[in-house]
Amino acid sequence: MLAAGDVPESKTLLGQLSGKLKEFNIWPDNINSVEDIIQWAITLGASLAGIVALFFLIRYGGYEYITSAGNPEQSKKAMQAITQSVIGLVLVLAAYLIITLVLNILSGN
Repeated sequence: MLAAGDVPESKTLLGQLSGKLKEFNIWPDNINSVEDIIQWAITLGASLAGIVALFFLIRYGGYEYITSAGNPEQSKKAMQAITQSVIGLVLVLAAYLIITLVLNILSGN
């Protein structure tokens, strides 16, 4: 028997999944409006894009450069990957700043 305030366990897969996702607590507590949801999604997306660009900078570009062992072709390819990763990081940061600025202007902050 359930006590007052207890939530019955869901019998559907979707209900069980949503209960498990609540345990991870990834949804911020300060979400009160659509603007907050958009800002959270943009921050999450920019963070993920930055992590991917940084991964390629370190893993692909750096590793390939170190293991090129003086081979000019492989070294050039690695430097191109490093340059493209840095450009990607700059673009992600610029896009995040522009979108945040536009959202702040539209929300009146």
